[in-house]
Amino acid sequence: MSRFKGFSIIVSVCLICAGSVRAQEEKVLRYLAVGASESPGAAPLPLAKHDALSFARTWQAQKGKLYQDVKGEVLVAQYATRANILAGLDRLIRQTAPGDTVAITLAGHGSFLGDRTTAWIFTGADYSPLHVRQTSVTADDLREKFVLLQRKTSRIFLFLDSCRAGAAHFTDVGCIVFAGCRSSESCYDHIGNGLFTFAVLEALEGRADVNRDGIVTLAETEAFVQRRMSQILRDPRRLKDGREVYLSQHAIFLTPGTAHADLRLSVLRTPTTGTILVAAK
Repeated sequence: MSRFKGFSIIVSVCLICAGSVRAQEEKVLRYLAVGASESPGAAPLPLAKHDALSFARTWQAQKGKLYQDVKGEVLVAQYATRANILAGLDRLIRQTAPGDTVAITLAGHGSFLGDRTTAWIFTGADYSPLHVRQTSVTADDLREKFVLLQRKTSRIFLFLDSCRAGAAHFTDVGCIVFAGCRSSESCYDHIGNGLFTFAVLEALEGRADVNRDGIVTLAETEAFVQRRMSQILRDPRRLKDGREVYLSQHAIFLTPGTAHADLRLSVLRTPTTGTILVAAK
């Protein structure tokens, strides 16, 4: 076989392989990233803003890799109000088409509605302790939106970096929930992000890809995040008076029965890159 004929075989194989990978791309990722850094009556959470922006950058990086296109909205600081968050969810509902994936991030203060320890709420920039129901985003508010989203797509991801997040259950409406802590726990900060967000971003950016296939799956993400958070929290936090305290925070992953462990969350390489070796004689 001549060198020219061998070269044509290599080119055609590369085109076929690149095309097959391209065909595996999901349609569109639509996201809403919220970082409520300030909530009246509560301590400021400056890293919540960074959590939202970091998730947005991570999702945008998946354009041309896992998704054909990525479109989203970020609400931080004074813009992270109940009205704006619900309006952002309404826009997601209108814009989402069949086959799209939706990712929602809520980073900020989480609590309970009164004494109901199963009624999780998210408090934003306009929260008032005197009018909790009217000024917070409740689990019922989110459920109403997820019911409408589920009619358009079966892929809804919810990332909650907030206290008591484990109480937020939405698997019955098809939502995969990544909660930063149990319902009895608080979420803590780390370097540049909340601890949970820090671990999730590391996972999505490649550290969870244990089999080195260039794909980060749901199962890989869950295993890595739990292991990474435990590793970080193994070192005690030193208080100003010199005392040491060990913090407890356990991520909770709640998935509907239709979710598969090999569900792809991120792809680390563009489909058209990579080396394909073909031996021709």
